[in-house]
Amino acid sequence: MDNQQVITSSIIGGSVAALLTAIPFLNFVNCFCCIGIMFGGAVGLFYYDRSIQFQDLISPALAITLGIGSGLAGAFIALLIEWFIYLNFGNWELDFLKNLLENLDEVPPVMDDMISDLE
Repeated sequence: MDNQQVITSSIIGGSVAALLTAIPFLNFVNCFCCIGIMFGGAVGLFYYDRSIQFQDLISPALAITLGIGSGLAGAFIALLIEWFIYLNFGNWELDFLKNLLENLDEVPPVMDDMISDLE
């Protein structure tokens, strides 16, 4: 097991997971059972499999290590992306929800409570 390849594969898989999680409107892919997160781990595993010289079987422990590394890298990268978006655009999701509710004819009273809780 080459530690440099494990770290590189984890960062690449984490980057894919973070992009699918943090970018607005692209993050709707996670509505399907967090498929973006799983896809990031699979990309990291696939990259590691393609980067090794000889075709050994990847042990379950190595696959778990790559998955955990991709998850940790993805969480950190997603945090940085979301922080950057928040600094540049503010709380755009709350503004989007307010505009959506203002254009509705009838707003359920529960939504008013939810908006006040979100603020």
